[in-house]
Amino acid sequence: MRLHKTDHFPNGAYVTLMNPDNVGVYAPCRYPIGGEECDKQNRREYYIDELFTPTTPAPAWAN
Repeated sequence: MRLHKTDHFPNGAYVTLMNPDNVGVYAPCRYPIGGEECDKQNRREYYIDELFTPTTPAPAWAN
């Protein structure tokens, strides 16, 4: 069983999908005003990999 974690990357994003309050860690933009920071779909692969393999290395976008 995995517990929720509140750890963050240097850029402020959660380290894991298993966090207590942010279910939109790889969500698309609803209103594309925020540019690249708004659209987080490119993060999906990392979060799914990390969900099943907690030792997945930090991605480039985490800095």
